[in-house]
Amino acid sequence: MAEDPKEFEVEHAAEVTLSLHVGGSFPFKARLYEYPAAGGEPTPIGEERSGTVLVGIGKLERGTVRRFAWSVAIVSEDEAEQVINLSGRVLVGTKTIGTVKGTVTVKKPLLKCFVNVHVKGKGA
Repeated sequence: MAEDPKEFEVEHAAEVTLSLHVGGSFPFKARLYEYPAAGGEPTPIGEERSGTVLVGIGKLERGTVRRFAWSVAIVSEDEAEQVINLSGRVLVGTKTIGTVKGTVTVKKPLLKCFVNVHVKGKGA
């Protein structure tokens, strides 16, 4: 997904969940990674999953920005290109705080892409 990462602010005491949604009926696998603020190699958060994916990231400290990326592999059996929607969401409880949306073009055999989101704890 070509869209630049968006930053969403959440209350620092709130439990935060990130979710990934892939349009259409394409099978896919995804894994969430967190990138360290100081740079370096990303850390996987949880296991690789299929289907709609929800991953809890816990609470954020005030003023702290955490950077995440979903690594996504979408499988297609169709020779023809198809454009599908992707979205990464930031949730507190059942309320969506922010959404990153985009489209990708998929064709046989598969497409690999990333969905990026930054989350910041409110406060100084």
